[in-house]
Amino acid sequence: MQTYRLGLYFNKNDKGQLPGSPFFHVYVKAPLFFKYRSDDHERIFLTPREFHPRQTEVQIDGLITELEEIKKELRRKFNRYEK
Repeated sequence: MQTYRLGLYFNKNDKGQLPGSPFFHVYVKAPLFFKYRSDDHERIFLTPREFHPRQTEVQIDGLITELEEIKKELRRKFNRYEK
């Protein structure tokens, strides 16, 4: 499954090379920037502006699904690296 808001950065090194084991990060692919106040410039919103809790719950469920897909991708990549 394609993820749209979140992604996996997987940096693998050839076995035996420094700095050692691969490292990874989960990152925001397409942040939603909304500026409501002057101090909002550092906030990265993961959901669009919603006006009902149920709509936000649906967005959160989507984020959870994307994180589950990223976990699967991480495990696949790491298992390939370990072989």
